[in-house]
Amino acid sequence: MTQTLSNPLLDDPQLLADLERIWSEGQAQVDELEQARLAPPLVRLWDGDYQLRTRIAGEISAHFQWKLNETGVATVVLPFDHHVVEWVIGWRMRKRNVHITCDKDGARWGGRLNRLVVTRTDSGDHELRMEFLHDYEELKHVLVWSNPVLPAAIQFPRAFTLAGPSIWSLKTALFLNLMRNQNSLFTLPDDPLDFSQWTGNLNMANWPIAMRGGSFLGDSSPHAIVSSRFKTFHDLAAPILADAQLMVTCQRWLEGDPEPWPGYTPRNGQLIVDIVDKSGWFGATGTGGNILQGILRTVMQLGDDLVDSDRSIVSDPNVVPERGDWLGTAPSNPWIVLRDGDVTGIESSEFSWQPATDVQVVVGGHSMPFVNELISSAVQLAGDLASSTFIGPNVNLGQVADTLLAPLYTDTLLAWMAVKSFVRAQEAGWSHYFERMPTGADRAYTLSSLMALRRGFWETRERVGHKLKVRDGAPYLIGENGMGHYWLGDRIASTIPGLPAGELIVDQVTVLDLGWDRPTPPGWDVTVGDLHATESGLDQIVRQVAGAVEAAKTLGVM
Repeated sequence: MTQTLSNPLLDDPQLLADLERIWSEGQAQVDELEQARLAPPLVRLWDGDYQLRTRIAGEISAHFQWKLNETGVATVVLPFDHHVVEWVIGWRMRKRNVHITCDKDGARWGGRLNRLVVTRTDSGDHELRMEFLHDYEELKHVLVWSNPVLPAAIQFPRAFTLAGPSIWSLKTALFLNLMRNQNSLFTLPDDPLDFSQWTGNLNMANWPIAMRGGSFLGDSSPHAIVSSRFKTFHDLAAPILADAQLMVTCQRWLEGDPEPWPGYTPRNGQLIVDIVDKSGWFGATGTGGNILQGILRTVMQLGDDLVDSDRSIVSDPNVVPERGDWLGTAPSNPWIVLRDGDVTGIESSEFSWQPATDVQVVVGGHSMPFVNELISSAVQLAGDLASSTFIGPNVNLGQVADTLLAPLYTDTLLAWMAVKSFVRAQEAGWSHYFERMPTGADRAYTLSSLMALRRGFWETRERVGHKLKVRDGAPYLIGENGMGHYWLGDRIASTIPGLPAGELIVDQVTVLDLGWDRPTPPGWDVTVGDLHATESGLDQIVRQVAGAVEAAKTLGVM
């Protein structure tokens, strides 16, 4: 005998109606997100004054790349009969610069034309390929002067030095040099006969590049020492940004956008630079704090061995934070987990690990300031006293003695510093690499030597490299400003075959690539992790040689 079991809950018409409504609302949200994901990007060309020239449509292919704290590259290929080709190629008839913006999934890519190429295909057709550099490239063309308020002929002190929270210190250095570029008493405006430029540039809204403000007391980023002697801002900031896992944002403001902050309306096309902490690497939440907490986190970070940082391996989370209708990931709780397996959104992956090398860093070569001078003064005083006592009051041999003894005592006291990481040595085992001397600090017990010590340990740190190629929407969406679950600089987690059960690798999204062509809709490629850890040996050698050449140029050797 068959007996049918009934569920009294399913017999409730109101409950069934509520379930149907919830299902319909959920499906509507899924459809809306899917339509937004498949929507074509908005690509526009602007002239050198950031006046709109045209909207790009009918392109053969396009590719836009976002990179973490580095210059991304974009390429747009147009058929030769496109209406904008004549304007782009006719550079003699327009202002030289051409700008581009691409809006997609809440994010905007802005950049400047770097190169155009006209090619002839095998079929006999001609194409125009335009190559653009991301707006981050601007920061590679801003020098941080030793003293931004003085003319180039008078640069005292010798180096620009500032200590404080990383974000505040870097933004202050950049702002002072942006202000120097626009308002310096010793630099003429672009058009000296346009007298409005002599006073109009006092208003930051008229600058090509502006800086989003911040508070010293409200900055909880790790503390750092910023020192520059005519370095580019990129070269100055790169190691500090990497060490603190900070991100430089470059927002190209266009008419119709919301105000960058209340009461501020910039000129169309202004680039607004900011430095943000999206990693949640420091602090319990990564969403607040003050100067005392910032110092405390810096001490805690360096407290174990003075140099090493904690690694980004966490337990597999089983709690998803409350998000409501907001799409995104919280830095303090990177809930997004990409799992490797038979059914996954990961198309390809690469994981690499390099152990730390040297356990000790040595810097120096010259005594700290005033040591040689004090020894010289002591030698001269002793020589003068001895000669006046034993030879005669009118005989002073102090200068002679100092000249003879100077080669013996110069740069012998307080001329070198050596710091050892005992934690690294214990973790490495009995047999390990011993020491290293980085370039860039030849005087001990100075701010530059402290920075060189930190850089030496950073260059020899343990490296975890993690590269993923992920499909968009499988299952997470890529986008910014509430249009996606994660974006550049956000930390996401993934499983790695071979790791202990329940462990994940958590790292920042470092590269985003948006590309499409005529038969293929727009799609994203994602790279996660330390790019240097997964680069080839040849790439490492080229990068190190480039750094050595740059150091030699700074010292005046080349």
